[in-house]
Amino acid sequence: MAARRLGARGAASEYLAVPARGTALVSAAIDRDLWEERHTIDVAEEPYRLPPSLKATAPHVLPLRARGRLLFNGPIVGMRGDPLPAAGARPAPIRLHRARFFDAVCSNELAALRITRTDTGEEYDLRKAELTDTAGALRELSGSTLADLVGVSTVAFTTDGKLVTVRQSSLNSVSGLLLAPSGSGSLEPRDLRTPDGSPRRFLHTAVRAGMERELCEESGLTPADVRETKVVGFARWMERGAKPEFFGLTRLAVGSAEVTRRRPVSGERLYSAGLTLFDVDLPAIGAALAGGVPLSEALPPRLWEDGSLPLLLALRAAAAWQAARV
Repeated sequence: MAARRLGARGAASEYLAVPARGTALVSAAIDRDLWEERHTIDVAEEPYRLPPSLKATAPHVLPLRARGRLLFNGPIVGMRGDPLPAAGARPAPIRLHRARFFDAVCSNELAALRITRTDTGEEYDLRKAELTDTAGALRELSGSTLADLVGVSTVAFTTDGKLVTVRQSSLNSVSGLLLAPSGSGSLEPRDLRTPDGSPRRFLHTAVRAGMERELCEESGLTPADVRETKVVGFARWMERGAKPEFFGLTRLAVGSAEVTRRRPVSGERLYSAGLTLFDVDLPAIGAALAGGVPLSEALPPRLWEDGSLPLLLALRAAAAWQAARV
């Protein structure tokens, strides 16, 4: 799909399609602005509520989505505003709201389903009804009625330069059996507060907390094993109702030998089929992408062939950030 603009006042963006994985709307300008760590957050007092038109589908959609998979109605955080660059002044706060995972299943995840009313035979297309405006352009998150759960994924590298990936089990509702980022999941309300209970003010600190929490849960690493995490990218995942996704780059304080001895926390073992480490040259990938080489050719073949969409997008964003540092 051709390059376009994200919203009337948005940054130049483009669709990145990965065969059999999905399509994401990405923006180099948004990614670069995120590197500056200027965005603040504002959390709504009232939790998200499904609109009546979407709530009516819940009794039919939830059993369908749960078939053969594990679904847990845990607390999540949704987003009402794209992290758009603002010239000069600090950007307006990003509005966040509390929700539950089933809210996302009954809103964003409807984009992958074909829904027909039994009484009239009329087909409901979420992409036309909720995702686009009257001109056919993708709506900004500020104008969305969906839960828009915030995805957080990070790629972690050991002290000896190995990339840590997680092989998803068949029980995962998304990207089953594919290689996932070192830590990948959804932002949760607990990520919005510091360890002492104070509210976080900045978007990057909340997102980073979510990334590192997911990393520790899925790999068995501890916070002491994490040296630093940088939020390096953003996208909207079209097949999942154009939900927001943030990507990070984590530097670990331990080597690959130590990582391979770790096991995910007990609650994650059903979803993970183990860790796989790879030799990945981020600067080389970044240089290749900057030179116009397609992502499919810039990445190691195994990662391109077996990587989930979040893993591929996280590596793309991390490599771009790395290249800009040289």
